[in-house]
Order: sequence, then C-alpha cells, then structure tokens
Amino acid sequence: MLNGDVTMKIETVENRKGRNPDRCRSRNGEGRSRHQDEEEIILSNGDKIWYHASYHFPDGHLRAMTDGQRERMRSERAAYRESQGRPARQTTQTTQHRRWIGSE
Repeated sequence: MLNGDVTMKIETVENRKGRNPDRCRSRNGEGRSRHQDEEEIILSNGDKIWYHASYHFPDGHLRAMTDGQRERMRSERAAYRESQGRPARQTTQTTQHRRWIGSE
C-alpha cells in the first residue's frame, strides 16, 4: 500500500510539470496579463523589458534605464498620483538617503 502511494505522488508531480503550470495564464490565454498602453523599451545595457509606469522594476533594471526613461517614469507616476488626489512623494529625502548609504 505504501509503495502504491509513493508511485501515485511521483506520477502526479510528473504530470503537473511544476507547482502549478496555469498560475501565469491570463484571461487572454497568454503567459501574463498586460496593460493596454505598455511598451517594450531597450535599456542602456541592451536588455528589452516591458514598460508601464505602474510596473515595479528590480534595482538592476532601474540602474540600466537611461535618465530619460527614469524621468518619464517619475513624471507618469506623479501625474497618476495627482489625478487620484494623493500627495506628491518626497523623492529628495529618498535620493539623499540612498547617496548616504552608498557612500559607506
């Protein structure tokens, strides 16, 4: 009986091919959901990524963005916050804090 249970578990794992193969499937059948106005941008290191102001990017992608791409993201996010009646973020404190941490 125990041997049969073990065999059953192995077959189940092999048939699934991962913990949940449907977890990234969106309603439109593609591998991920998309914003209508997202676009593919090329970073300074040559990598291509999908960009939308609401996306969260890892530090490596943020560092590889050009100054113009980062400024565009900041302005689009600020415009959204303003349209929602939210206060503007205080980026000067964050920038100074990051410089201070980086100087150690």
